[in-house]
Amino acid sequence: MNPRGYLTVALCCGGRQWSVTLRETQGERAAEGAVPDARIEGEPGDLLFHLWGRLPADSRSLVSSGDATVLAALQYRLRQETQ
Repeated sequence: MNPRGYLTVALCCGGRQWSVTLRETQGERAAEGAVPDARIEGEPGDLLFHLWGRLPADSRSLVSSGDATVLAALQYRLRQETQ
């Protein structure tokens, strides 16, 4: 975790953006205007497949930026919460 105690990932697709905040014990939708630590952009279907672990982060159809450890933390949390 960073000094703020949480990590934020912006998810962007279809002309829309929303952010997810990862805390040590939970995930939640980020407050409006939160500055993301990382960002994932792509077509809606590709982003959905990626979030479900069905499309790798290095896929040509996705653009990731920011802190790679934050992106890895999001994938880890999603795997933990959906098993």
